[in-house]
Amino acid sequence: MYIPITLLTKLTEMVFSSAPTTFPNHTLITLNDGGFIPSPAFGVGSALYQKNATEDVVLALKNGYRHIDNAAIYGNEESVGEALKIAKVPREELYITTKYDGGDVRTEFELSLKKLGVDYVDLYLIHFPKFADAGGGIKTVWREFERLREEGLAKSIGVSNYGVIELTELLLLAKIKPAVNQIRYHAYNAKENAPLLALAGLNDIVIEAYSSLSPITKFPGGPADPIGERIADRISTVSGGIKVTVAQTILDWLKTKNIVAVTTSGKDFRQKEQLQVFQESFPPLTEEEIKEYEEAGPGWDQQ
Repeated sequence: MYIPITLLTKLTEMVFSSAPTTFPNHTLITLNDGGFIPSPAFGVGSALYQKNATEDVVLALKNGYRHIDNAAIYGNEESVGEALKIAKVPREELYITTKYDGGDVRTEFELSLKKLGVDYVDLYLIHFPKFADAGGGIKTVWREFERLREEGLAKSIGVSNYGVIELTELLLLAKIKPAVNQIRYHAYNAKENAPLLALAGLNDIVIEAYSSLSPITKFPGGPADPIGERIADRISTVSGGIKVTVAQTILDWLKTKNIVAVTTSGKDFRQKEQLQVFQESFPPLTEEEIKEYEEAGPGWDQQ
């Protein structure tokens, strides 16, 4: 089921606007709790899993990233905290996300704060549904999340890797709706995730996407490749001859759909290239390009 971008925008009723001076390299998306979330986020999972992330995060902050996406299970919250100390970016100019991975919610949350060296986080997510089950069940865990939100310790709360069934269950019991659902999302699984995006849109839940560059990093040679190349050529032309990469078109696809991009790179030029997409002047994809890209090869990553 393909959802036209015009319908998706109408369903979500989200404000997608250029960022204020505190987030000059990002685009902001309004959350259902009245807050906002900057895109892109610099993720310290995947390539930095269980590794020291200090050097990469310091470089990202130097290049203008202000949203850092972390999780307890990544095993590098302390090194991220060290990067924050080194970079000395004012706390109010940072957006810090981390994730709950089981155990007593309050205990685990306070441990994350200590490791990160901050007094609050901007977004706290349940990393996987199974971690809520291990923490006493979704009702128990979410009530604790709501308390953290009410106390201002977590400015926004949400989930990660929740499907339609799990998200529906949560919505039925939540006093405070999740503001975000972070999922694995790319061209080859976009079509199967359309019902999940529709449910999120109806409840003003922002989608965050990780592994979105998979068509070129993990599954090269697929049917999305030539489409991405054509889009890159088109945007390069309308941008005055600036050479646009296929990776940038993928991030632009997320931006056009009001989806927060979670991406990472330890390379200076890649970080700058990725941030360039989120400037107001970077042209969006057309509705036709979005449809063509998402219908290129559903399930190709399972070939």
